Parts: sequence; structure tokens; C-alpha cells
Amino acid sequence: MKDEVIAYYLIANEITNLQDVYTLCSGLLLSNPSKNNLQTCNLISNKIEQKTVQIKESCPHIYFYTKYIK
Repeated sequence: MKDEVIAYYLIANEITNLQDVYTLCSGLLLSNPSKNNLQTCNLISNKIEQKTVQIKESCPHIYFYTKYIK
């Protein structure tokens, strides 16, 4: 589990940043619904999903403990 800590925190930080950007994008989409804004929000959402999968694969022990033993 020690080996996973650095990778976990780096990926988790990226996810947090992407979630912040997604929140801003969602607000923009509500105020200005356009195809471009929708595509941008979908792209960010897909990146968040990819990073979540990356955590599951790269840090299985930490993912297990943080997900199921909260």
C-alpha cells in the first residue's frame, strides 16, 4: 500500500481539479447551452471517469479501503 500512496494522491488531485472545472463548465452550460459547451463538459466528465479507472488499476488497495471501508 505504501507504493501506491504517491500515485494515488497525484491522480486524486487531478480528479479534484477536473471536478472543479466540471462544476464551472456545468454552470456555463446552464447559462449558455450550446453544442460546444456540452461537448466540453462531456469531455471533462469522460476524463474524470478515466482517472477513476486509473486509480482502480494503479492503486487497488487504497481504492478498496477508501471506497468500501469509509
